[in-house]
Amino acid sequence: MYHGQTTGKGPSHCMQIYQQPPRLLIVHITLPSWADICSNLCEALQNFFSLACNLVGPSRMSLFSLYMVQNQHECILPFVLMKGNFARLQACISELRLLQREGCFRPQGISLQLAVEDGLQQLKQYSRHVTTGAALTYTSLEITVLTSQPGKEVVKQLEEGLKDTDLVRVRRLQVVEITKGVLGCMDSASPVEEPSSDGKN
Repeated sequence: MYHGQTTGKGPSHCMQIYQQPPRLLIVHITLPSWADICSNLCEALQNFFSLACNLVGPSRMSLFSLYMVQNQHECILPFVLMKGNFARLQACISELRLLQREGCFRPQGISLQLAVEDGLQQLKQYSRHVTTGAALTYTSLEITVLTSQPGKEVVKQLEEGLKDTDLVRVRRLQVVEITKGVLGCMDSASPVEEPSSDGKN
């Protein structure tokens, strides 16, 4: 695919620019783990945003959104285009750094489910306000839940909480567990574009 060589108009051009589905990152990390993870996560996001916003040519990732789940779910960054929004993405990182790092709280079990549902609703609303061609590329969503809780428990929680939710737009829902600095990854039972090759016991 080469920049500037598309002669067609409308959806075909948009499909070239927006190759990958929007991404939603949900940070589900409780205290006191957040104090240990915050700096590393913010640095990783900083590096990622710098790379994604400065690559030459069409953006491989179209939209990005970020939620934080503590006592309740909170949208830190509504869906924005990666290209041309580095300042806004930087502001998102600054807001993450300011979040409470000390104390004790117990996240409400329903908060994670609400973050997923809210993200889906937000994407639907975003799609209504863009051109028809661009909207065609926002028909699926990839969701990553970054958690300090046991991954299997979070997957069960999501499966139970979202069983009556319309997940037709969810291409992939992935739970990433952070344990003593090591990332463990497991996929939930949400719809995926292609069957997963990972077996489940």
